[in-house]
Amino acid sequence: MADIYLDFWSMFKNCKIRAIRFLAFLLKNKIKTYEKKIYKYEEELLNECSKILIENGMQVVNLLLPYIPTEKGQSILFSDWSGRYFYKRGLERACIQIIKKANAAIIAQNPEVFLECYKEFMGIGNDLYNEIILDGLCRLPETYSDEVITYLCSDFDNNIFDRTSGNDDELLYAKQILERHSKCCSNNVFVKLEKTVISYISPRAKEIYKRKIEHNREKSGNTVYCSFWGDLQKEILEVLPYNRLSDKAKDLLRVLRRKFPKGTTLYKYLDGHSGGVSSPVDGKN
Repeated sequence: MADIYLDFWSMFKNCKIRAIRFLAFLLKNKIKTYEKKIYKYEEELLNECSKILIENGMQVVNLLLPYIPTEKGQSILFSDWSGRYFYKRGLERACIQIIKKANAAIIAQNPEVFLECYKEFMGIGNDLYNEIILDGLCRLPETYSDEVITYLCSDFDNNIFDRTSGNDDELLYAKQILERHSKCCSNNVFVKLEKTVISYISPRAKEIYKRKIEHNREKSGNTVYCSFWGDLQKEILEVLPYNRLSDKAKDLLRVLRRKFPKGTTLYKYLDGHSGGVSSPVDGKN
């Protein structure tokens, strides 16, 4: 086993594309023998392998992207592809992180190639592709600010939430993207963004409100408070440049800060296994 591991490590250390091909082979054949070793040393492997990802980013994406599941639904959040739970850290998550690093190299060379590569997956509400696409949008230069914000605003429900990275915050990527690109976007696009944020109502709101009423009816004298509006507005408005906000948005932000003095919770996910885990390579180019 040790000899096999050393051979695999050597493939990455020597920056050989065959290491990526080997990972694709493991994914295709669902071979789990090496998954913990791959993920445990992923950051070091990727740092050693930076040359191959810079020079062959598109080749890496072409090799690995076909293995990303295209189905939607809650089941993907609990699959091996999701980083939502700490114990789910194997081949599949290594694949996602390598793709992100390859995308960073592609964007550094030509952002249009990245956008063309993922256009068929944009706006479809697939959680895994959302994670990958949002990570890429964070890296796009400010010349794409209007395009990036217009895309997010076209469908908040399908475009802005990251439920699989393990960052414990479904809005983390969106906040990072908007904090950067809202500074440089045109005034018309910023106005559209602000209106979209303020008017957004989560599909969860009706169900949350229904549960609140049922609970309070059953537990007389023990009223439970459930937030079904304002969480997203507070989270997003706080990262936008204050000097660009309208008076209406500023007033709303003041109200929401009083409503959520300890912060919001609706879009945070924490469980006994998460522990504040974030991707080993997130934020690295």
